[in-house]
Amino acid sequence: MTITIPDNYKWLLSITDLPRTIEEALKRYNVIEAPGPPDNPTIMGWRDELLKAGVNVKDFTHDSVPWCGLFAAIVVFHRMNDPKEVVEDPLWALNWAKYGVKSDRPSLGDVLTFRSEEHTSELQSHHDLV
Repeated sequence: MTITIPDNYKWLLSITDLPRTIEEALKRYNVIEAPGPPDNPTIMGWRDELLKAGVNVKDFTHDSVPWCGLFAAIVVFHRMNDPKEVVEDPLWALNWAKYGVKSDRPSLGDVLTFRSEEHTSELQSHHDLV
């Protein structure tokens, strides 16, 4: 599989033991929501795959809905091929703070949750992969 990523991230491709979360995320790099009413079938396929596995993403109805939690869920699900790896209610970004082992020092492959100054409520929170 050829992965196309920006030059400033290409160093990731040289790591021989890349964390599985990053490996799975890179496979899905460049997927974007479809403009207008038609949904991106790839994103909606992630939803369908997770629903079939028993992951609660039923509230994800269109790719116009923020899908950072859906992305994290599909990445983590594929990391272990286990729906139990996915946090409860994964569409809520701050629920990802419950994933993994808490650490004072982020490492490559960790999930970070945060609220920025403009994102002050649960509905406006976000998470990211390190």
